[in-house]
Amino acid sequence: MSKAKDALAQVLNEKTDLLNKSVVRRENTKTQDQASAKKKSLKVNTEAEEEDAKGMTLIIAFIAMMIFQLGNRLFGRLMTYPMHNYPAFTNLLSVGMYIPMCFAYILPMVRRGAIAQEQLDIPKLKFAVMGGYDSLAGIMQTYAVNYISNGGTIVLIQQSAIPISMAISVYTLGATYSKSQYMGALVVLLGIAVVLIPQLAAPAPSNSDTQSEDQGTNNTASTSNQLLWIVIMVVSCVPMVLSSVYKEKALGETEIDVVYLNGWVALYQFLFSIPLTLPSSWAINMSTEDIMPNMYGGLRCYFGINSVTDYSHPTLTPDDCSMSPLYVNLYLFFNVIYNILIVVVLKYGSSNILWMSSTIMVPLSNLAFSMSFMPGHKPLTKYDVAGLVIIMAGLIVYRFAAQIISVAHGLCGDSDEAEETASLRTTRMAERKQTKYMGLNQIEGLSALFDSRVSREQNKLYRSPQQIRGSLLLKLGIPPSPHVSLEKSGRGNSFIEISKMTPRTNSFSETKVQLKPREPLSYQFSRIAVEEEGEEERYEP
Repeated sequence: MSKAKDALAQVLNEKTDLLNKSVVRRENTKTQDQASAKKKSLKVNTEAEEEDAKGMTLIIAFIAMMIFQLGNRLFGRLMTYPMHNYPAFTNLLSVGMYIPMCFAYILPMVRRGAIAQEQLDIPKLKFAVMGGYDSLAGIMQTYAVNYISNGGTIVLIQQSAIPISMAISVYTLGATYSKSQYMGALVVLLGIAVVLIPQLAAPAPSNSDTQSEDQGTNNTASTSNQLLWIVIMVVSCVPMVLSSVYKEKALGETEIDVVYLNGWVALYQFLFSIPLTLPSSWAINMSTEDIMPNMYGGLRCYFGINSVTDYSHPTLTPDDCSMSPLYVNLYLFFNVIYNILIVVVLKYGSSNILWMSSTIMVPLSNLAFSMSFMPGHKPLTKYDVAGLVIIMAGLIVYRFAAQIISVAHGLCGDSDEAEETASLRTTRMAERKQTKYMGLNQIEGLSALFDSRVSREQNKLYRSPQQIRGSLLLKLGIPPSPHVSLEKSGRGNSFIEISKMTPRTNSFSETKVQLKPREPLSYQFSRIAVEEEGEEERYEP
């Protein structure tokens, strides 16, 4: 009887233990579910906060780009009024200021070993070639901005860099562009032609008209010479684009610190700018013996001291350097911050911020230069307004047509979210690589070259779902196409037999490629080639 009671008690104890364990397990599961739900909620909240923070950062970056890009353009033009007699000095100053700034970073980083030896081993001759191209582009732009009388015209003419860089990149790099980009570039050219109608149709001024030029404008910037300086502004895009093309060919895929690169390029650009003052001075009818006094006069004017006080000089007008310290230093400040923002935005944001800001700057700058309170202001003519509208239409088509089409597909439900995410990721990676190919103050002029490089990098980095699926099928030993068949032969080896119908002869051409895998029962497919009537078809998973 006692044994039966003991057995019953043991059974009851076991049942109780199982029940307790079940209760504990259920409570643990409930606790885990609650913890998991809490983690998911925290993750969702964190992701939402990160998205909000990222969105706010991009808004701040966009506003900052707008402010400093506008300041760079306005004061870049305003400083030419008090410094109108000294473009050579202005050019050397705007380049030379970057040398101590960059090397103040480079020298400590080299001592600490923060700059890789691979970068230090780059031949300095390559930097010299880049600096030579940039010095030629820089001095042409400085003189053109100094002597083109209408600041709004300068902004519109600078958009010619888009079709020029497209043409050079297609010829030198084999770059490809979309139909919308070609169409946008043609529209921009049309708008520039409309802007130039007054200069092309204007009669040559008389001597009395030339002598009555405003005090803030040099007589070499008279109406008869405006077209020449506009042509120089357009042609300055050529060495700028060639510099970027050479950087791509010379640096290749080498990772290089942007400050290290720009520091050395700025040094050689400054050195090349010194001998280039000779031909540039001849272009404004300045004799060789007047170059050094002119440079000294530019230094004095920078500090607000006048050197030319009457019209006795054959090529210079009287100085009014009272505003030089303010205008020049504000330009240098805005220019430095603007170039830093370009690197920061490309590293942490998107190039769309740059292009949106640059596009909005075109009408803003034109309106600013036409305001009555602006020194040297020029009212907008009907040709300026028409050209501005046409150029803006071309810029929107060139820069944003693809994004507009992509958004339209997304609204219609035709887009793949995963594919778009992968494409955006590869775009960001490609954009960050382009900073080493863009010199100081060159991002706007090289936008077409930038776009072609990003597109090319996207093609390298991004694989479509069909490519990914075909690669996976090949690794699994499954033919990715009806024209591909697999035959196993021996242990660890395989044959791939490709049979493709030839349309003309209704016969098959067959190629067999033996692939040796790294390990048994695994396949490594590097390339399958089919040669058919001189053509080659490749599968490269």
